[in-house]
Amino acid sequence: MVSQNLLYLHKSLYDVRWYGAEGDFEKLQKEFVSASEAELIDLEIINEMLEQLYIPPYKEHMLPKHLSVKSVGRPSLGVTKKVSVTLPENIWNLIEAKQRQLGVSRSQTLRTIIQDYFYEHDSGSH
Repeated sequence: MVSQNLLYLHKSLYDVRWYGAEGDFEKLQKEFVSASEAELIDLEIINEMLEQLYIPPYKEHMLPKHLSVKSVGRPSLGVTKKVSVTLPENIWNLIEAKQRQLGVSRSQTLRTIIQDYFYEHDSGSH
């Protein structure tokens, strides 16, 4: 079982990585690994937790509870711009299949697809 201290370190690492919180990522990561080993946490669990640090916040459904940011009211996701998109039916079918797979709204599905594309293809600008 992972201690509250370890979960706190994990959350601190995530916040430094994604939200620009104060802290030295490398130093915190070493502290996290040392604390995990001191608690005799299985290496597989340590690696899984380290991998979770690279899940962006917009994929909140993939994050463990202690890394999710819960705020009051609807979270700001950015600027809303209404668009109408014409796509071939087979593409809409793929989008709908992805929507069912993720279990989220069509807007969230399209947002995820678009953000994934830009994070993978334009890593220098985010």
